[in-house]
Amino acid sequence: MTLTQLIPSLRRSIADPLDTRKWPAHTVTSIDDVVVAGVSLDCLVDWCGTPCVHTTDTGCVIVTRVETVEIDAEGRVDVWVDAELAHCDATWQEARMIGRVSTAHAVSTHLRPASEPQRTVFLPADLRQGDLIAIPSAMIIAVRDLRRAARHPERCES
Repeated sequence: MTLTQLIPSLRRSIADPLDTRKWPAHTVTSIDDVVVAGVSLDCLVDWCGTPCVHTTDTGCVIVTRVETVEIDAEGRVDVWVDAELAHCDATWQEARMIGRVSTAHAVSTHLRPASEPQRTVFLPADLRQGDLIAIPSAMIIAVRDLRRAARHPERCES
């Protein structure tokens, strides 16, 4: 367990650590972003929209946006995102929120695009619509495989 997992308020001053073996080479974190091979994932979203993919020679990172957060009567958290993740062999346990700092404890969350089975990840309990989630993958994913048919095909892939 990391210090930021035990005391989430520390995330305002130190970045959550990541397992560098599960992210592309040359990945570093800040308190609210992940930079892969010199490219800020938060800036990549500004340029390309979501979902988007940053590809390197050692893997890729998927960035998706939260569309809806639902908590059922038993307290289970379902997070619906704007990416179709059926073809992804991502490293789900490394999923992390970017774009803002959260001091909430991480909770078990079901990441659920509408057309797929749920994926269990640990994300901050205060996750909300519009938040960004970055997920590393050793397998290269094409952005066209993440986008729903009605989404914006003119957007970019890096």
